[in-house]
Amino acid sequence: MRITIISLDLYGYDGYIVKELEERGYVVNHFNIDKNKYQYKNVFEKIFNGFRKVFLGKNYKKDHLNKIILENIEKLGHQDKILMIRPDRFYNSTLRTISCLCDDFVAFHYDGSRKARGIIKTFPLFDRIFTFDKEDAKKYNLLFITNFIYKEYKLKKNHAAFHVSTLDSRVKLLEKIVYILNSKKLNCDVNIVSLDENYNPPIGLPINFLNKRIPIEELDERIKKSSIHIDTQRNIQTGLTFRVFESIGYRAKLITSNVDVKNYDFYNTNNILVIDEDNIIIPDSFLTSDYEEIPEHIYKKYTLKNWVDTVFNLSTTN
Repeated sequence: MRITIISLDLYGYDGYIVKELEERGYVVNHFNIDKNKYQYKNVFEKIFNGFRKVFLGKNYKKDHLNKIILENIEKLGHQDKILMIRPDRFYNSTLRTISCLCDDFVAFHYDGSRKARGIIKTFPLFDRIFTFDKEDAKKYNLLFITNFIYKEYKLKKNHAAFHVSTLDSRVKLLEKIVYILNSKKLNCDVNIVSLDENYNPPIGLPINFLNKRIPIEELDERIKKSSIHIDTQRNIQTGLTFRVFESIGYRAKLITSNVDVKNYDFYNTNNILVIDEDNIIIPDSFLTSDYEEIPEHIYKKYTLKNWVDTVFNLSTTN
């Protein structure tokens, strides 16, 4: 079976999907949108592109990406399955052409429609569409699936908290959480990333500001060392972030602002603390108690293996 994945893989998570498929013997091609960026020739072209986007609905960056990906897909020949993650980065005309080059054209959205409005216009072009957002699944009749556990780690960890996220409105909530954890003398490896903005953490708070993404190999090593993970939810999304599934796979406690996590079968008050953003309380007992294992039949539902079986519809074809 020939499978192609086209995705915006900023942090390397999609690479685990590729590896899982390859280990099963499938022929897999992966085109990472992030590695096909357009470079402006000069500042004048950048300014002119601004006018093109506003008045013509065109974009040099998008033109370049569509051309490069389409050329590469056509060279591969017909595929059994093509999965697209972030198809809103493409023109509908490009998506229609790609859809003719495979038997099963599938999309997965790890951003909800309220954050990425452009995904809505792509819905009619796919055979099957998966989303991690329950509200989108219900509203647009999409298939619901969460993110996945991409790695496991069971050994004992340091008593420390870990977090990484991009710089946005969630930072104020994160600062409050870190302040409380720091006052409890808990070591914190907390990181805010922005490639184009600046951020100065409040004096005395152990928050690192980075102007480049943490490579997933380094991320893995830092997560391993932490017994507690911090997850700050975007207000316009209900889907569970990878922080949730990292905490499950790495057997770490989770502090999260996502109330919807209570509706999942793996929710355990011993392992997951859902905070009230307006009145954050983090009990010492939560920080010091041991992690409790999730029942195996529940754990398996959120593994990469099950995700791949479901999204690529392989459980009945293997």
